[in-house]
Amino acid sequence: MGPPFLKERLLTAGMLTGKQLQTQLGISRTTLRQRRLQGHVQARICNELGEWLYWPPAEPPTHPPQADQTPPAAVADTLTARGAV
Repeated sequence: MGPPFLKERLLTAGMLTGKQLQTQLGISRTTLRQRRLQGHVQARICNELGEWLYWPPAEPPTHPPQADQTPPAAVADTLTARGAV
């Protein structure tokens, strides 16, 4: 029996599969990918099949505001900054 594969070692070290993290955060596969690409979750590719493993989040998940959910004060500041009154 050879040495354990990287994926097995990382899982033993506490990393999570994409499905596990999706379930924990309540997000879709696409959202998880976007968060990985944006640097919001830390991940590592673990094999030649292109599988990613993720470190568990250090704090409870927070959902960033959606683009159309800009706080009213920010909207007013933006309009004033552009010269609109």
